[in-house]
Amino acid sequence: MVSITSDVQPWTVVSDLPGRVRVRWNPSLFNVETLRHTRLVLGGCPWLLGFRINPLAGSLCIHVSSDHRPKLEELLALALDPGGTQLEPDCEALVRSKRASRVLLHGGVCTGILLFDLLIPLPLTLLVGLSSVMIWPRVLAGLRSLFKGETDYDLMELGLSGLMLIQGLPEEVLVDLSIHDGTGLMQQSMLPSDETGSPKRLLQRLEERIHLTSPDPDQQPICLSDAKRGQKYRIHAEQMCPLRSRVECGDLLVIDKRINGDWQPRWLKQGDGVKAGALVIKGQGVLSLQTELDNDPTYALLQEQQTHSCLEDNVLAGDLATIGRWMNPFLLLSSGALIATGAGHAAFAPLQFTPLHNWEQSVSGARLTAVADLKLHNVTLHNPNTLSSFGKIKHLVVTFSSLNHHRGINLEEHRIEDGLAEGSLVRLLAGIQSWLVEEGGPSIWADQLREIDKPTAIDSVTIESATRRFNVVTADGQRYLVEPDVTESPSSSDAIEILHPLTIRRDGNAIGRITMTMCPDDHWIQASSLLKRQGIKLHVVSTLPSKQLKASVHSLGLPDGQIHGGCDGAKRVALVRRLQGQSQTGVAYLGYLIQDLAALELADVSIGMRVEDDSLFISELCDLTIPTNAGWIPRLIELSRRLQSTENSNFGLITTTQLISTLATVVGWIPPLQTILLADLPMLIAELHNILSVERVGYPAGDARPQLAAFTSRHEDR
Repeated sequence: MVSITSDVQPWTVVSDLPGRVRVRWNPSLFNVETLRHTRLVLGGCPWLLGFRINPLAGSLCIHVSSDHRPKLEELLALALDPGGTQLEPDCEALVRSKRASRVLLHGGVCTGILLFDLLIPLPLTLLVGLSSVMIWPRVLAGLRSLFKGETDYDLMELGLSGLMLIQGLPEEVLVDLSIHDGTGLMQQSMLPSDETGSPKRLLQRLEERIHLTSPDPDQQPICLSDAKRGQKYRIHAEQMCPLRSRVECGDLLVIDKRINGDWQPRWLKQGDGVKAGALVIKGQGVLSLQTELDNDPTYALLQEQQTHSCLEDNVLAGDLATIGRWMNPFLLLSSGALIATGAGHAAFAPLQFTPLHNWEQSVSGARLTAVADLKLHNVTLHNPNTLSSFGKIKHLVVTFSSLNHHRGINLEEHRIEDGLAEGSLVRLLAGIQSWLVEEGGPSIWADQLREIDKPTAIDSVTIESATRRFNVVTADGQRYLVEPDVTESPSSSDAIEILHPLTIRRDGNAIGRITMTMCPDDHWIQASSLLKRQGIKLHVVSTLPSKQLKASVHSLGLPDGQIHGGCDGAKRVALVRRLQGQSQTGVAYLGYLIQDLAALELADVSIGMRVEDDSLFISELCDLTIPTNAGWIPRLIELSRRLQSTENSNFGLITTTQLISTLATVVGWIPPLQTILLADLPMLIAELHNILSVERVGYPAGDARPQLAAFTSRHEDR
């Protein structure tokens, strides 16, 4: 049980109608781990009719029958209070937020002065004084550029503001400052944060985000990078053991699915060792570290990756940066020469000829439009530059465990005992899983088992640690033994079957078997076909034997050269390197197992999926995070390619318009201040072009309700 540690509930019931309750909470108090915890608890409640979470609005809608309405408060207390978290808030994001607030305040003051002057005209001298004060940040930026020996856009802006003040145009200065602050906020929002930028490697981001909770309530959480051998820390259900540890107290039910895909649970008691990456599915206790992060062999391969290959963001951008280094000094000198000759108004033209900067704003606008649109569909770009590089990849490598997040499993029932009712073994399995979920565990077999009508009522389930057998007592007193069919298990420990056939015994006699085969869900089958049309090769990697892996992914229609069985962490890194070496082609990698970490670090684009199994929250550290619908991958590749084409065409539009307006201003055909309008008009057209390029790409089909992939039943003779 998880108790509420605060007298103030973090949630409020805002609507209580028959059959439906709406709850609201402060979304800023909840991180990705809390939301995952909420989905796990609500999804595992057998008497809930349904629920829907809106993380952006902080809203939760629950459908519940009137019979179970009195128990809803207790369920909400469990669901909305995770009782401690391993994932610390992003402090650097808070710093960026404060910096953005200062820029927003500056722009708001400039706009406020303009509005006040519009209502009550201010004296020109006062406006000039206020404008001089408001351009002080621009003066500091210009001085920093001079000290660095650079002539960038800040100096151009400073020269333009100074010239407008000399010409007695303080209102135009304030308008320019307001627009500059607005575009600056937009560009800041598009910069990749330090969490996903190239200066920090994945291991560094991981060790800074994962914290350990000390058994001493007075001690602050310990950063994983600072934890030493022998450090004790608390752990509970739904948390992962980050480093090799030993159980000091408590009983824990863990699975190693996070490490290598092995789903089979086992009990750990005091003195037992815990692997790095083991996921606790039941119980709580205190562990002690047996190694430090730098010495843990689990992460050794990740530490060896010193370079992160990166596709070139935009070829045009690199060429323009070279042009800008000599063009800005020339424009500043041209403006100064016009002022010296007495053509003060014409001097505006060179200072306003900034097609490179305006094009950069257009690129930021295109990506911001795409990021905002994708965010509404639960697709997060932690590194917005991924929008440019994603369309250039030629290979997509996916770990086999990521192909089945909709838990599409083929079930086949083999009845041995005469007179055994058809479907009775599957109903027993559904009852066992339902009992485990009610006791706080996960759906360890298949989510489709929740759709089985009338599952067998279970009184108790005991899991034997050594043999991994389930001793089951049903509600009518019958006793069953469910155990893996070890006779069909591979002998090599490096080739663990993700789902063993299960033999079911009653009173010591085998009454039947259930075989389960994991297969890609429908989204991946459709995505595989679309990726092939886009010229992208899909590769599947797994520790499973090649023969078994080929049979499991047969529905994807992949050639043998793109199916890589018996592939551990080192082989996955070697595969990514080999694919990158083929004519310098880009490689994207999707995975969440510990064996995937080094390959994710090395890949040009790292992709994460928001899944319950991702207890290490790798998805939040990748360049791109998508829902479990794999149809988003080909859609995002198409979006990236369209945006690249749009960015290049916008450059021609902006440059041509500004060149014409600048020449017309110099020769005196148009007033100099009208060049501002002529510069903003193509920016507006470019933004409309950006919106159309985003909306032109279709959305993938919605996530379908999990269905039983296949269920066949037949009788077998003894």
